[in-house]
Amino acid sequence: MKDNLAVRGESHRNGSAATPDEPAAEDHVTVARLRAAGAVVVGLTNVPELCVFGTTEGVHGTARNPWDLTRTAGGSSGGSAAAVAAGLVPLALGNDGMGSLRIPAANCGLVTLKAGTGWCRPGSATATGSACRRTARWPPRSGTCG
Repeated sequence: MKDNLAVRGESHRNGSAATPDEPAAEDHVTVARLRAAGAVVVGLTNVPELCVFGTTEGVHGTARNPWDLTRTAGGSSGGSAAAVAAGLVPLALGNDGMGSLRIPAANCGLVTLKAGTGWCRPGSATATGSACRRTARWPPRSGTCG
């Protein structure tokens, strides 16, 4: 799970040393829905500080491209892409506002799916409304997030 979504029992750091190291009390709505559907959270993937840079270098380490360890996995979802490309997991969740899914997928030799805008209203999820759009079902129900 990308470290910008709260996972119950895990520190929700957003790639920053300035965020508290306390475990999240509950799952982000996206994580909760994935768990309800049978998903198993294997771990948290690395993100750049506050998810605002196009690489995954950060205070908590660096996610490298598994095909060439001298290269970045790219984007703030690079940790997710690296985990899939390395065969650690069959799929991973990321989110994308400015290339955070597409750049890591291209860097790591993967494909990605990015839902268009309007899948749910911003703010309908706790913490990060944008993450909700990435995992909503089709067709969306009016006024809900999937």
